[in-house]
Amino acid sequence: MFKSISFIITAIGVLIVLTFAFLLGTLTFNNFRGSMGDAVRIQTMELSTQIVYNYENYIRSIINTSVTIQTEISMVQSFDDWNDVSAFFNDVLRLNNDILKIAVFDYETRVCLASSDLYEMGSFLYADAVWFYEALENPTVHVFSGPYSGDGVYRVNVSRSIGLPDSRRGVLKIEISFQRFIELVIKSNLGDGGHITIIDQV
Repeated sequence: MFKSISFIITAIGVLIVLTFAFLLGTLTFNNFRGSMGDAVRIQTMELSTQIVYNYENYIRSIINTSVTIQTEISMVQSFDDWNDVSAFFNDVLRLNNDILKIAVFDYETRVCLASSDLYEMGSFLYADAVWFYEALENPTVHVFSGPYSGDGVYRVNVSRSIGLPDSRRGVLKIEISFQRFIELVIKSNLGDGGHITIIDQV
């Protein structure tokens, strides 16, 4: 009888200890899982912030280049000066590998006044040039097109409605390589797989 009571007490004690150990293990696991979840969320937020920061810096550099180009265009006084502007465009291309082509078009005649591609000068703009009309519809901002493929390279058009000499209007077009956007993402150490979506603010 004494042995049975001792066994029961021991069994109850062991059961209590095992229950306590189980509850402690469960609590520890939940805390660990919660800490891991918080760490992942914090890391994701930091990576997202880094990507946005890199992206904004890149966009800012393109816009600053555009402002510099507009300043050069504002000094045009004669038709011959457009040749100097085209030469300036080529200097910009040599200094910035991300920029593939620069051109400026007259709004009324749709003629290319200056271009880093000398063969484009004097040519007429195609009627389906969406970037041209979007720039005219949004005269206070730089308009970025979606990426498209040209000559085996993914490109993005940056267009801006600008003032030309004699109070005329024109559109500045800067073609940039989309590869730069990809490199910004790769440098962010996001890991393998997945995707990033850049959404225009409406």
